[in-house]
Formats: sequence, structure tokens, C-alpha cells
Amino acid sequence: MTPPSRRRREVLGLLGSGVVAGLAGCSGTTNEDPANGSEENGTGDDPPGESEASGGGDEGTATVWRSFHGDAANSGYQPAATGPTGSVTERWQFDADAALAGGPVVVDGTVYAVSLDGTAYAVDAETGDERWQYPTGRTSTATPAVADGTVYVAGGRVLCAIDASTGERAWETHPGGGVLSSPTVADGRVYVGDRSGAVHAIDAAASEVDWSFEVEASVDAAPAVIDGTVYIVDGDRSAYALDAETGDPNRTFIPEDRQRLRSGASVGVPFDADAAVGTASEFAASGQARQESGSDWSATVADGRVYLASADEIYAINAVSGGREWHAQLGDAQPRFRSLSFGGLQRSVSIPLSAAVADGVVYAVGGAAVCAFDAATGDRLWRTPVDGAGIRIEPGAAGSAQFVADGRSMALSSAGNLQVGVAGSSSPVVADGTVFVGTGETVVALDAETGDARWRRGVGERVTTTPAVVQTPAGDGAVYVGTGDGTLYALVDDGE
Repeated sequence: MTPPSRRRREVLGLLGSGVVAGLAGCSGTTNEDPANGSEENGTGDDPPGESEASGGGDEGTATVWRSFHGDAANSGYQPAATGPTGSVTERWQFDADAALAGGPVVVDGTVYAVSLDGTAYAVDAETGDERWQYPTGRTSTATPAVADGTVYVAGGRVLCAIDASTGERAWETHPGGGVLSSPTVADGRVYVGDRSGAVHAIDAAASEVDWSFEVEASVDAAPAVIDGTVYIVDGDRSAYALDAETGDPNRTFIPEDRQRLRSGASVGVPFDADAAVGTASEFAASGQARQESGSDWSATVADGRVYLASADEIYAINAVSGGREWHAQLGDAQPRFRSLSFGGLQRSVSIPLSAAVADGVVYAVGGAAVCAFDAATGDRLWRTPVDGAGIRIEPGAAGSAQFVADGRSMALSSAGNLQVGVAGSSSPVVADGTVFVGTGETVVALDAETGDARWRRGVGERVTTTPAVVQTPAGDGAVYVGTGDGTLYALVDDGE
């Protein structure tokens, strides 16, 4: 394997300054001056992500959902398929041997999913029958990617390529430190980020690393690739635009208020089984839950903008100039907690969230709600509360308490035992005027124009993956989603 060339970060531009505070419940945006990169400042003739579909777009094929959030631009938009819009029924369920953390992908009538223990599964999209499984032997929380008859699976320190038809390994490579991000495939390369703080471009056929680019912190989120540019977000909440061929940086977006996002903040977690549900700041010290920097942001590229979404806020960046166009808070400005420690035990959880962009509207999940914003102005169009998200303390078993924070479930017992699980919410996805999101133990479908609920379907276990929405071989729309007990569901319209 050819050693990668290493390129250190270069700061070529700054995200507009200014701390946005006091915003709550998805209310409020900050629109930047044209001189700082708004549309009037010029986006070029062909801004990245510009398409009739208004999303990053793949081939626009109704039967394809090939990578994290659907396509290489992480658009979360399926322009060609119709998902179930009335009441739904379960067509089938498939049981993996471990929890599903990365989302399912669907190509050519096959659903591909990877369980937490690193086993890759191929499942018939119509019947739920297993076609093959391949144990990589590495823990994985990444969504696989499928391109040109190959399934790419990231986990541990390895990127593995598997033949999509037979389940046989084609190759594996070790691009760098622990590979955390979901892989993105574009123009014959596979792009992944790692825990050491680098993004790698790997030749999809030869498995050689073409280039690597180093940043300041872990890269957990799937790179977005469109129009010859790779967009990544690191654990310092800095976003980078890199030339897809060479890895050279085009521009870097660093919020001047990111210290507010990076700083550690500790609060107490009680172990009183009778504790009332409330916000973390209302409780006195006992255990410690600590906010840490981490890549819970990821990039979505559409219509000449890069959208950087997290569990509580969203930025819209001009993809050409690098200037900030608007910013909005998704929920109450409370801490997000990414690790929990007690008695010397500590475990971190990182599940990057992405915005979805469709028909000039941006959809994001945060503050226990799904929010819709005008993609050009950042004006909030609607906000719909959903169960299973947000920050709260819940009573646990005797002598313990459960702490749930923005889609991450963490439990401590008085004996010092630490358990970490994953709760909703997932990133939202959009198909044919409907927004689909997993939250708590429920999959929810909302009207994309109004935010009104179209249906809710409980699955009996925490939804741990972002849904995939495609047309099935039978011709109807289906939602595929995975849960924390390792169950993969196919949900379709029940015909009533």
C-alpha cells in the first residue's frame, strides 16, 4: 500500500463572527451581511450541490439509498421514491446478532447493514431473507456505502471492501487511526475520517490511500463529496473544503464562538430512584456527566450551501465564498453531554447528526423537536416536538438514574457500573413531501410542508439508525430502520 501524503490544515477563511445566544425552541436565525458570503456576494455560476432536486442528489433512482444520509452529499433527500404516508405495517423484520448503530443502505433490491460487532449483512429488500453475512471482526457504528458492486464497511482501524453479490472480501486497508466515520464513495474513491484527526481518500479499486489531510480533532462524521470537493467536520467543530483529487484545502470554516461549544462543563447526576424528570442543571452533584468536544456535527451540501447541523444548532455556509449566511438554534441552549464517568469508568458516545435538504427547505432535529427552515434565509417554517429526544433525567432501577441527552442514553448505578446505550433521534430524511425520523422507540412521518404528523410506528426498542427510504421491488415505498436490539425493520403502507 502506498504511504499517504500528509497535509496539515491551512486556515483559508473564517466563518462569520458573533455568538448567538438566548435562542430557544428552534426560534431565531442570524443572517449575515452580503460581504461575509451571502448570495449577493456571489456564489459562482455553478455552486456546489445545485440541482433540480434541491438536494445533493445521487442518481435520483427510487430504488437506491447508497450511503449515509442517502448519497455522497449527505442530502437526506430521496427525490424519486414515495415513502409510506398513511398508516404503516411491518412487512418483515431481520434479526442481527448485535445492535445496529449505522444506518441501512439499499441498492438493487438488497438492504445492507452493519451491526455493532462489525458484521455486515445483505438482506433481500422484499422478503427480509438473509443473502449473506460477513464478519469484519471490528466494532462499527458506521453506515456502509455501496458503489459499483462493492460494499464498503468502516470499523476499528480498517476499511473493508466486500463483494455486494457474494459477500466475499475484496480487500481491506488500514488508512490511519481508528476509523469512525461512515465511508463516502465518489468518482472512484472512498473517503473516510479517523479518530487521530485525518480524512483519507482511498482508491476504490486498488485500496491504496491516494491522499490524507490532517485536522486538529477526530473526524467522526461522513464526508460530503460533490462537484470535486470534499467537505468534512472535525471534533473542534471546524469545517473544511478539500479538493477531491489532491486533498488540498480550498477553504476552512471556523466559528469564532466555537470555544463556547468546545469547553467542558460538568453537572451532577443524582442516583435517587425517585428523582423527578428535569434538566441537568437542576440537579446537585453526585456522579459527573461531562460535556466534551466531539464531531456530532456533519456536513450536508445542497443548492450552493454547506449546512452544518448538530443536536442543538445549524449553520448555513456559502459553499464558494465560505461566508456564513445564517445560523439558527434548534433547541434550548443547554449542554449536550457526550461522555459519562463514575468510579473511574468512562465511555463516550458520538452519533453525528445531519440536516436534510429538499425543495428549498432544511430539516434538522434538535431540542426534542424536528425543525424546518427556509434554506435561503434561515427563517423557521415549523417546529414539531417528538418524543425520545432532548435532555432529561429519568428514574432508573433502585439506586440508579438514567440520563438521556439529545439522542444519547446513559445510565449509572450507585455501584459504579456504567452502561451506555443509544436513543433517538436520528437524522431526518425526506421523500415525496414527507419527513421521516426515528425518535426514542418510534419512527415518525411528518408532513414536510406543515410538520403535522402523518403516522407514528412504535418498534418496541430504541431506534438507533437513520431511516432509508426507497421504492421496493414490489413498487411501493418502504422505510428501513434499525434498533438497539439488532432488529432491522421494513415498514410499508398498510393499504388502508
